[in-house]
Amino acid sequence: MKKKIILLCVMIFSIVFINTISIMAYSPHYLPGGKNYLSVDNFYYESQDLYSVVDEFLVKPYTDYTLTMPSDLYMVQFTEVEVKLYENNAVVETLFLSPDMFQTEVGDWFYSTFTTSSVTNYMSITFEDHAGYFGTGTAHEIQLEEGSEFSGYEPYIEGVLVDTSAPYFQNAGTVISYFDSPITIAEIQSALSAYDSVDGDVTGSISLISDGYSSHTDTLGIYECVFEVSDNSSNTSQVTVEVELVDVLKPVFSNVATIQAVYPNTYSTNDILAMLSASDNYDGDLSASISLVEDNYTSSSSIVGTYNMEFVVSDSSGNSESYFQMIEVIDDESPIISGIFSVSVGYDEIITEEQILSNLNYTDNYDDNASLAIVLDTDNYTTHCKDIGSYQMTFSVTDSSGNKTSQAVTINVIDEIGPVLYFNSSIVQTYTDTVMGLPDFTQLLINTNEIDGDMNYYVTVRYDSYTRNSTTPGTYHLKLNLKNDFGEEYNKDLEIRVIDRPVDYLHLESQESIVEASFFETFKSYIMGGILSVLLVVSNVVWVVLFKKKS
Repeated sequence: MKKKIILLCVMIFSIVFINTISIMAYSPHYLPGGKNYLSVDNFYYESQDLYSVVDEFLVKPYTDYTLTMPSDLYMVQFTEVEVKLYENNAVVETLFLSPDMFQTEVGDWFYSTFTTSSVTNYMSITFEDHAGYFGTGTAHEIQLEEGSEFSGYEPYIEGVLVDTSAPYFQNAGTVISYFDSPITIAEIQSALSAYDSVDGDVTGSISLISDGYSSHTDTLGIYECVFEVSDNSSNTSQVTVEVELVDVLKPVFSNVATIQAVYPNTYSTNDILAMLSASDNYDGDLSASISLVEDNYTSSSSIVGTYNMEFVVSDSSGNSESYFQMIEVIDDESPIISGIFSVSVGYDEIITEEQILSNLNYTDNYDDNASLAIVLDTDNYTTHCKDIGSYQMTFSVTDSSGNKTSQAVTINVIDEIGPVLYFNSSIVQTYTDTVMGLPDFTQLLINTNEIDGDMNYYVTVRYDSYTRNSTTPGTYHLKLNLKNDFGEEYNKDLEIRVIDRPVDYLHLESQESIVEASFFETFKSYIMGGILSVLLVVSNVVWVVLFKKKS
């Protein structure tokens, strides 16, 4: 029994002793016992000019380190210090610290600061020693410590084998999460790693303590998550990770086809804005926030052409998107042709294209008349000008936008009338040597189907400035009242244009053959005018008598 009690006491003493006594030893695989990471025992002359560490030594990731040297080393004008950062055995970064990168510290110490990367866990340092400085035994005055400032020199202290340091996190910092595809808390944790100076990689021991992020993935903002890790000696560390939920996507415009503004109609800026729409993945409908940036349309809205308007919209996160809208000003209205579209002409007369055109007018809503032209497209009259029947000549006008208007003019070739042209606007064109009486005018109205030839008409002259001027060029008027057997009355107002018949041929006699004209030749026009007047009166009397007898 006593032996068992003694054995138990020895075991308890051994456990207490082991856990209370620090066993000092150098190893590059755990952190130093003091603040200085550099041990003289870990340096050697790699070559005549290079002074390097023997083994890469353990350091912390995401940590600021300050390398300090005494003034006498700085003053020998070393070329540079090479610092290599490792992830286990692989070099991840190499830093070159030149003399001008060192700052002066009180006490004539010179220092330079750098930061290890997120995957760094080991480091090596090499000094270029062209002056043989390290051969003097003063290498112990160099120090590498944590932090961004020199805190005073301390000789290297070997670390303890008993693990009294908590592990530390790697890859910890602010995490950016996108609103449209937010990161999960599990993904955040999987991106973390932790390392312990004794146990090594303890990432598998990381646990979530608090989560202020997962329940807010629908609202932009910054949220905190706390993680904890423990080593095999129950030393724990916590890290707070800030998760910033952001919206980085630009708003999207709905694509609108080219807007056509039909002249003379125009659109205002508000009209165009009302046709546009935009949305955002976070803010939703942003149509009301669209604003105009550049307008090439408004000042040219009455000129046919294509113009750009630039618009922009921004969401609450400051993401902006521009949009260019095309506006095309078009003229889709064809020219208008007006005038006389039906003409009656005796078979022994020919109406020319120029005569028809003189009774046609044309206009366009956009182009000036000076820029328009009326052209003859088809003509089946000219080859049938001596044949009784109806024929057409088709004319057209095309504006600058390509809008075309065609108009057919009907030419009615008729008989039983002397040399006369009759237009449907009640315009009669005759010659000075052709005197028309009431029967001629009545027959003209029958031939042009304006009155029925199978009915009796009582014709009364309401006004007549033509008869007494029938042989004198000019424009005259004849107003008739026509009443049929049914008592229906028609008023017809005619405009009569009397013109000289054009000369087909002119022969001039020689000067020697000219003789004095006879009395008849001298007064021929007066004699012929009197005879024609008498014949006109006689024919009217005979026509009235015959018409009454027929009635």
